[in-house]
Parts: sequence; C-alpha cells; structure tokens
Amino acid sequence: MAMSADDTGQTAEQDHAAALANKKESEFNHHLAGIFVILAGLFVLLEGSLPQRWPFLRYTWPLCFLLASLFLMVLVTRSSDRSALKVGGMG
Repeated sequence: MAMSADDTGQTAEQDHAAALANKKESEFNHHLAGIFVILAGLFVLLEGSLPQRWPFLRYTWPLCFLLASLFLMVLVTRSSDRSALKVGGMG
C-alpha cells in the first residue's frame, strides 16, 4: 500500500514530536541527576563541620547518590524508551 505525501508528512511530524518528548525527558533526568551530584558534593565538602551539630548528616552524601539512582531507575523503567534499560536476554 503506497503512502501519500500527506501521510508521510504526518508521520514525520509525529516522529519529530516523539523525539522532542524523549529529548525533554532525557534532559530532565540528566538535570535531576546533576542536582543530586551537586548536593552530594556540598555534603562532602561540609562533612567536617555539619556532623558535629547533626550527626545524621554524615550519611546524606551517599543517600544523594542512592536516591538519584533509584529515581532514574524508576524513570527509565517507566519510560517509553525501553531500549535504554538492557534487561534480559540480548539474543
């Protein structure tokens, strides 16, 4: 079955819209991970002075990495781009 020029144009527009949506989601994930890394870095720098007042803050920088990894894992598994998460047989 041959596609008309209108069908081809609509398909190209839909592909472009899907690519743009995927790009925005990917950029959001990247920025969120960056925020967690910056927070972890700040807590590492302040590790000498903050735990004297608040001892539980000693564990905040590893917690930043854990939260970032869990959040991104959930986003990737819920994402429409399943190829980003390589699970199972590759053959």
